[in-house]
Amino acid sequence: MILSFAFNNRSLIAATKRMRWQRCNLLDAKAQKPVVHLSIFFVIVCILPKAMADFSAIFEESPYKSLYRCIDRYPEDALQVAIADFQNQKPGVAFSPLLHYCVQQERLAPFIELLEAGVGPDEDLVECSALKENTSFLFGLLEHGWPIDHTLQGGRVPSLLCLVIDRPKLFKELLQRGASPNAMSTSGETPLSLAIQAGSPATIKMLLEAGANVHEGDVLHYAVERQGDDLEVMRLLLSCNAPVNAIQFEHPIARRLRHFLLRGMPLHKACILGKYEVVDLLLRHGANPSSTRMRGSQIEQTTPLDIAKQQGDESMIVLLESYGQRSHY
Repeated sequence: MILSFAFNNRSLIAATKRMRWQRCNLLDAKAQKPVVHLSIFFVIVCILPKAMADFSAIFEESPYKSLYRCIDRYPEDALQVAIADFQNQKPGVAFSPLLHYCVQQERLAPFIELLEAGVGPDEDLVECSALKENTSFLFGLLEHGWPIDHTLQGGRVPSLLCLVIDRPKLFKELLQRGASPNAMSTSGETPLSLAIQAGSPATIKMLLEAGANVHEGDVLHYAVERQGDDLEVMRLLLSCNAPVNAIQFEHPIARRLRHFLLRGMPLHKACILGKYEVVDLLLRHGANPSSTRMRGSQIEQTTPLDIAKQQGDESMIVLLESYGQRSHY
């Protein structure tokens, strides 16, 4: 635990980020002897011992020290009795740090007892539990009242589903436990939009089969940016009638946060990236080659065809012009 704290210490991280490994020759070219870079020496000699000492001091001064030891000795020590005594001595003190300690130390039994005693979790604890390989802590939280679709990180993350996009078995189990594929962050992102950015086609298909809404979260815009399987993912979305002529970031908060950015349609992005097959797919599904973009609430006149002309992409120009009379926008 001491080493874990030390390597998370802000000053230590800042110092290591300042290292320039490309300039750090570990062997003297002439003498062929090890040399210690000044930055490394500074971290090892100055910062690391101080960070470890700081952590030791924090632990020694922690008001929870006796309860941590009680958790370590569980079930030999009566945890709830110790908590009651502690509460009498220090009324008003929160007990959520005890849950964090249980997760860090892999102490499931006292963790469950604390939840049953009414100790409430916080968002950080839920995130830590979701990221652990041992899912017992996460399921313990859900079974003791944590809302499965509660937003995280102050509303920036739609729900737990988004934290386990790269873990298909757990992802599927959360869906089976009732997690909504349409949970939404404060800026309009959904599990589907995040899965399109970072998940596999199988995960995306799982969400669509569970009823994910393709009209929220700018799904085609993100699909255009995928590498290798962009067409596969876009076909999945288009088969569910994803809107091809939607302006990106139209959610009120997303629009306000990005008021200074150009916001176009999936076709604009595909033309910028030079993705001929993606452009062709979008056009065949009704994308408008003459559509404009937005900056804030103002129209910006550049069309996908203009972008192709600016880039001198003759094959793209011919493709876009061939669909010029078929716009449904």
